[in-house]
Amino acid sequence: MPFCSQRAVPCAWLITTLTLLYWWLDAYVDFDSEQKADVKQDIGEFFRWHRKTQLQDYVQFLQKAQQQLRGNPTQADLMADYVDIRDRTEALLLRSAPILRTWRYRSSPSNWRAWRRNSPRTTPSSAKRI
Repeated sequence: MPFCSQRAVPCAWLITTLTLLYWWLDAYVDFDSEQKADVKQDIGEFFRWHRKTQLQDYVQFLQKAQQQLRGNPTQADLMADYVDIRDRTEALLLRSAPILRTWRYRSSPSNWRAWRRNSPRTTPSSAKRI
């Protein structure tokens, strides 16, 4: 990872986050060997995009919020912050949607059986729909 060559702490955080996310997903859907490489690559690309396009935006948002809290934020200020956070969350969801769609088409029946078996939200009636 070129990003890691000069930044030990961010690199450790990135590798740990990517690994934990992959392990979490794999625990639910039990990827096969071909899927594992693709999923790891997709997760890495998502985090590269996030780091490149979103983190500086978060810094600016948090600096603005810090300024607001030094004063007396109004209800309108807080509502505007809520809208900003919602928009940022939407950007993450929109970016992840094509990845999730690709995973859906790459998935096998055994992945769905594993999801159904391992999902904590699965109820007998919802399991039949999957």
